[in-house]
Amino acid sequence: AHIPECADTVTLLEIMAGQGTTLGRSLGQLQAIIERVTETARVGVCLDTCHAFATGYNLADDQGYADFMDELDRTIGLERVGCWHFNDSKGALDSHLDRHVHIGEGEIGTHGFQLILNDPRWDGLAMLLETPKGDDLVDDVRNLATLCTLVDDPSRIPPGLVGG
Repeated sequence: AHIPECADTVTLLEIMAGQGTTLGRSLGQLQAIIERVTETARVGVCLDTCHAFATGYNLADDQGYADFMDELDRTIGLERVGCWHFNDSKGALDSHLDRHVHIGEGEIGTHGFQLILNDPRWDGLAMLLETPKGDDLVDDVRNLATLCTLVDDPSRIPPGLVGG
């Protein structure tokens, strides 16, 4: 049903790690869901780095990232990406293991995040940390500091952010 108060609301479907019988384990599956929605302009995707890697998209190297971007553009469209969830992967490529670890401490490594952070197609897009948390913000600060070191042009780091 159309609710006027929610006219600008966009629901983001998150790519899944592919455990068991989960739906949304591939870009093709996400596109199939979007095609069944009446108001497709109100549906986008959230790209979770661990989930994408765990389901077989190799974000850890240049060719794997390029292949992922090509498939994303062909199936869903880059314009449908509403945000990234940043987390490294405890599991190997295509392991279907949904276990988030700190940036640079997993199988994706820092290079995969460097590719995303320096891709101008994502300028201005929300990138959210979804890494293990302690009782304080120390882990988030450490992960942000790591990510800041991966940005080729430091002037692109928002003022006040670690390293910015």
